[in-house]
Amino acid sequence: MRRGVLVLGIALASCAAPTPVTELMIVVDTDLRVPEELETIRIEMRDGQGTMREASADVAGGAPLPVTLGVVSRTTLGPIDVDVIGLRGSAEVVRRSARVEFVQDRTRALRLDLLASCRAVTCEDGQTCAASGCRPVDVGPGELLDWDGNAPRLDGSVAEDAGTEDAGAPQDAGPIDGGDEPPVDAGPMDGGPPPDCRNASECDDGVDCTTDTCESGTCVFTPAAAACDDSVPCTTDVCDPVAGCSHTPDAAACDDGNACTTDSCDAVAGCRVAPVHTACELGSYCDPTGGCTVAPTFTSIYSTIIGSRCGPCHTTAGTRAGQLDLATQTQAYLELVNVPGFCGTGNVLVIPRDATRSLLWRKLAGVDLCGDVMPRMSRQLEAAEITQVARWINGGALE
Repeated sequence: MRRGVLVLGIALASCAAPTPVTELMIVVDTDLRVPEELETIRIEMRDGQGTMREASADVAGGAPLPVTLGVVSRTTLGPIDVDVIGLRGSAEVVRRSARVEFVQDRTRALRLDLLASCRAVTCEDGQTCAASGCRPVDVGPGELLDWDGNAPRLDGSVAEDAGTEDAGAPQDAGPIDGGDEPPVDAGPMDGGPPPDCRNASECDDGVDCTTDTCESGTCVFTPAAAACDDSVPCTTDVCDPVAGCSHTPDAAACDDGNACTTDSCDAVAGCRVAPVHTACELGSYCDPTGGCTVAPTFTSIYSTIIGSRCGPCHTTAGTRAGQLDLATQTQAYLELVNVPGFCGTGNVLVIPRDATRSLLWRKLAGVDLCGDVMPRMSRQLEAAEITQVARWINGGALE
């Protein structure tokens, strides 16, 4: 038995052990530093009746990695719940969970590596942290690995076989269903000889981001995160040796240090920054590059833009276009702010704090129109003038 392999028999029925064996190998490695960050690995298992058995490996005391636990079922295929817990002293450092069923008459491996990236990560109920982020605890039969007796390290190396004299006696968990039948001893979990290979072309695992090599006649599959680079700076790119590349958006990577913006990461477009004008005091708008900034008042908007550019259609005596009277500053303010629009349905001319929904700004900018772009009888406003109108509205549309 290889050093560090713990063999546990789970008696799930009281009949004789079947042949061939129905077995699950739980394989645990870690990229945490031992013993500075991790001292003990504990594996807990519960059956459908809630009966629990556990086994521990003192990795700080010399138990080699990866830790491997063999679980044998006699007839019942489960499911069983598995928790792998990394401890430093009595403090829990990181935890991984899975709900899995045995595969009849087959030996399959379940990898539950304790990853530094999962420290302090809290997933929703029914999920667990993995290399690609939170995922369901349920593990399908297709996610289980073929067991060939070798347990590769996270770095792609394979633990050396220390011989039976270094492993000690198998750990006996006792019957998990509380019966009198002794557990099935799976014996040395060598799994037979590894598959032979002569060159790397015989070792293709179908996962694009792994480097597949043939080393000393054995296929080795090494994850390469660089092969998963999606050129989006705010995503975390990970190569899972089973599922392949994953790209997890990280909003923290988009933090612009501006308190009045909402920063998010789009998995395709990258960082997106949205101003939140209500985060600023009334009379100020949110500038994505400068933070809260004093907004222009209606006095300046009327004197520089409305009074000069909205005539003669809305400022001359007589029938004014759209029944909109902008002849004086006072009248114009009353006719614009929080007043229903004269075209379309549900439009409001000026909605304080929200220029993009205000019909006045949309008519000037030519965005999401009902009716014509304004001014209709003269050249369109300059971009800087349209921006000033937006700043006035986003600052609260103050007089």
